[in-house]
Amino acid sequence: MLLFVGGEIGVYLAYKIARNDFLYSLRFAGVLAAVVSFVERVIVKVVVDFSGCVHFRHPFEMGGFAGSGGWVGAQWMPLWGWGL
Repeated sequence: MLLFVGGEIGVYLAYKIARNDFLYSLRFAGVLAAVVSFVERVIVKVVVDFSGCVHFRHPFEMGGFAGSGGWVGAQWMPLWGWGL
């Protein structure tokens, strides 16, 4: 379970980095900006995945392709978990 969730978060972070959308909009610079952005992105991803909170579906958070893929994945996971 931990490898699955960690892998999904890793893919999400790689997607954000590839789209040059990793750094969050807080006014930090350098390494502190990367650390704060990493923590914020992981927390948002975990909250959205486990609660389905629609407030984080904004395009600046998890919207677009990542948000749509998360919704499809959330619907598919119960079936995949049962081996169907």
